[in-house]
Amino acid sequence: MGEQWIAESARDIYAFLLPFAQLGFAIVVLILLPMALIRRTRGAAATGMIIGSYLFGLTTWFLVATPASN
Repeated sequence: MGEQWIAESARDIYAFLLPFAQLGFAIVVLILLPMALIRRTRGAAATGMIIGSYLFGLTTWFLVATPASN
């Protein structure tokens, strides 16, 4: 019973986070990577990429938690 709840919750949270992760990926590739090439904006780009990596990691964690709970 508890495992079913975990799987359903993980699936719902993953479905909620996925559009944000997709948008974050687009921002990292299209905006932050070019910003990293300019020395004056490199720090802001690095901060944005770190925030994006947390979002990608969290999304991936919930994706993996779904079948692991079944």
